[in-house]
Amino acid sequence: MLGSDARIIVKYLHDFYVPGGYCFVTRYVPGKQLDYYSDLLGVEEKGRYLVPIVKQLIRAAAYLESIHLSHNDIKPDNVIITVDAEGAPLRVTLIDFDLATVLYRAPEAFLSSRINIRKYNTWTIGATLYRALKGEHPLDYQRKTYTNIDAADRATETTLKYLAIHPASFDVYFSIPDDYYTRRDLRPAIDMMHDLMVVRAKDRPTPSEYKARLEQANQL
Repeated sequence: MLGSDARIIVKYLHDFYVPGGYCFVTRYVPGKQLDYYSDLLGVEEKGRYLVPIVKQLIRAAAYLESIHLSHNDIKPDNVIITVDAEGAPLRVTLIDFDLATVLYRAPEAFLSSRINIRKYNTWTIGATLYRALKGEHPLDYQRKTYTNIDAADRATETTLKYLAIHPASFDVYFSIPDDYYTRRDLRPAIDMMHDLMVVRAKDRPTPSEYKARLEQANQL
């Protein structure tokens, strides 16, 4: 029987070959994508729901790490939130393994050095929390200045590469509204975002390391 952490990941059914690659069929998961779900929440509700959601993503990524697999495309579009009944705990399901879009990739992905894919996934979870918390994609304000998607992607890559070389500039590119910092109900989400989006990969925890940290603090 699958453990509870494994159940956070969508169930694989079968696959088939098509010219150019394979198609994977998974179980249908009812619910809303995290970006749509979080946009419906008020600020107070974000403080209540986002941290428990991200903790489930950490558990799922740590489980994959334990069986030597990696998701590589954690982003709001690939997180399904299901509400079974009023007052019932939210169910989180991670879907669609692939390669993260430019907006959610870790800065080190744009350097020539080899990356630690586990720490890469930690960043993508943090960037997912950033989107749910702020209501904007990472670097979305910058991309709005471009009408061509390829030019916008190149600008994003340049910024993230610069960030990898100059980590102190994080708050310039990933700002949170000042009034959020004054709200006690949002501090856990903001603190978790900063824990996960550590710019220097060598200083960033893997999902399993962060899960262990939460367990040690009795927060999981």
